[in-house]
Amino acid sequence: MFQIDAAVNEGNSGGPVYNQYGEVIGIVTAKYSDTGVEGLGFAIPINDLTDIVDQLIKNGYVSGKANFGITVTSVDSAVAQYYNMVEGAYVYSVTAGSCSDKAGLKVGDIITAINDVEVKSSSELTNQKKNFHSGDTVTLKVYRQGEYINIKVTLDEDIPSNTTRSNSSTNSETNNNGNSLLPTIPKS
Repeated sequence: MFQIDAAVNEGNSGGPVYNQYGEVIGIVTAKYSDTGVEGLGFAIPINDLTDIVDQLIKNGYVSGKANFGITVTSVDSAVAQYYNMVEGAYVYSVTAGSCSDKAGLKVGDIITAINDVEVKSSSELTNQKKNFHSGDTVTLKVYRQGEYINIKVTLDEDIPSNTTRSNSSTNSETNNNGNSLLPTIPKS
């Protein structure tokens, strides 16, 4: 992204950013406001957008995005301590035939690192996933039944379904909606 100093009002996201020649050089994505800060906005450069638009026209989606084929939720420190688990991304479901299924990831596994980068939540796993493309092979450090194992996963491509996707906290990859998806395990 690049910074602009033009006024960015609510609802302006997605609008064009013009240069002095009337050429579109970017698309408004965000604004920042704070005490003493005014007129600070950000835009995606048009060169980045042309590739995205070309892919949308050609494929109907942006190709190359990585997909694990799992649904995860966060195991925070309080839950980890209560259930005698570790912090990380708890695997709630594994899509049959996905790269994670083929690699041997199982429901109940807790992902604690990806390529030696620590993961303490589902959102951290999602953020790390953005560093990779479909076809990349990653090593997941997984806590399973009291021990750590490494699982190599060659990432699938995230191909969206033809249905309309909502922008909720639940999607096919992660659910960072607290710990409500963890199994109910009675404490002995």
